[in-house]
Amino acid sequence: MIDPASERFGPYELLAHLASGGMGDVYLAREVLEGGVERAVALKRLRADTTDDPGRQRRFLEEARIVALLAHPQIVPLLAFGSERGERFLAFEFVDGVTLRELLAANPGKGAPPDLAAFVAARVFEALAYAHGARDLRGRPLRIVHRDVSSTNVMIRTDGAVKLLDFGIARSSRHQRETHVGGVVGKRAYASPEQRAGLEVDHRSDIFSAGVLLHELVTGARPADLARVSDRVPGDLRVIVARCLEPDRARRFESAGEALASLESYLHRSAEPATPLRLAALVCDWLPEGARSAAARRAARLGPDATRTLGSTTSAAGEAPSLVSEPTVTARDPSPRAIGRGRGLLALLLLAAVVGASVVVLLARPGHRAAGPPANDPIERPERAKVDGQRSPPAPPQLAARPEPAPAPSAPVQRDEGAQTPGGFGFLSIRTTPWSQVFLGQRRLGATPLGRVRLPAGRHVLTLVHDELRKRIVVTIRSGQETRVVERL
Repeated sequence: MIDPASERFGPYELLAHLASGGMGDVYLAREVLEGGVERAVALKRLRADTTDDPGRQRRFLEEARIVALLAHPQIVPLLAFGSERGERFLAFEFVDGVTLRELLAANPGKGAPPDLAAFVAARVFEALAYAHGARDLRGRPLRIVHRDVSSTNVMIRTDGAVKLLDFGIARSSRHQRETHVGGVVGKRAYASPEQRAGLEVDHRSDIFSAGVLLHELVTGARPADLARVSDRVPGDLRVIVARCLEPDRARRFESAGEALASLESYLHRSAEPATPLRLAALVCDWLPEGARSAAARRAARLGPDATRTLGSTTSAAGEAPSLVSEPTVTARDPSPRAIGRGRGLLALLLLAAVVGASVVVLLARPGHRAAGPPANDPIERPERAKVDGQRSPPAPPQLAARPEPAPAPSAPVQRDEGAQTPGGFGFLSIRTTPWSQVFLGQRRLGATPLGRVRLPAGRHVLTLVHDELRKRIVVTIRSGQETRVVERL
């Protein structure tokens, strides 16, 4: 095996081999940009021995097509796609964190606090709602189905941010000829009944898989009997899990946005707010210091053994078996995820030795924050929100290179003090172009598209934030009704 630490691949220096699969290999790599600026990436290479396999070439290209159109805080972004020495590659953002599989394997049979489990699931549904509703540059619906929502494909970053990974076996209606080639893909333990049967799947299959994941987060185990949700799942949350796991997809949540709204309503009633900081603290509690210290000693050797350890693909206990793959797709194809604590810490320490302290500080510092609530500077007057049916649909989404949480907007946004506030609650559904973070006062409602967020009846001033774009709007929530809003920033 070539020592990846000494290999260059175009503009990338391969630091460690992370995983291998049916289509390619994933490496931790360093990219040197103009002016000597450096960053770490997860580099996925299509192996040279697949160049004569048109099916695998199409699949790799389809993954690039899909993820290039996705720009959302909960989805790991694609940084580059190309070829070098006849080998195609995908470069993804490096995420310093741990997969849910690795976290759960560290505490077999132990579930997370229900509110934190619901928080993680809500972020997954948030990513799915965005992906399911994504459009191409001509405004045509992509109708993406992930098909592999599982504990291996969800990461918790060191600051508590949740990331959905690996659209390697996703399908899109825009290129269905290339993506639907027969057979069954995914992981059996998370697959919907229709997916297991090899039938055509839609977005509701992802809802089922996310429901299995939520059950596993709460109880530490996937449901043994889909007809019965474990008694360890609290009553209100059990209703949500049960609806996700309906064998008849017509009885599941109609959309990921609807499931997200139910989870947000559950979280709204929680005694203690579920936050990224609490989630990050849970990760630290579940992964003991001793294990991290042992990893540091092994990585400090910086020898071939340490590198091979980084590249180990041995499954952890409890790994869900993969289904039989499509002829052109392998369900075991590695995701371009960053390594988690354990393998993740090893890779990060190796990166420290080879790249230097500057990159390590950038990747490992614990102070990353999600987009914060608005700050105290003047901002334009709020506009009246446009409601579906009163204006044309928004233009197709713009591509963003790195859809990280936006800087804080400029002014505090508060409840409209002069507004009348009738009793009761209603619901807000909002879509924006481009996607945005939605704030109500100091409270972040989430990233668009948002579905059926429960709010007190009355008038509210919202702030929409995407990178440098900011907009204030006024919405009116009526008791027991849903207000639908579409906005362009």
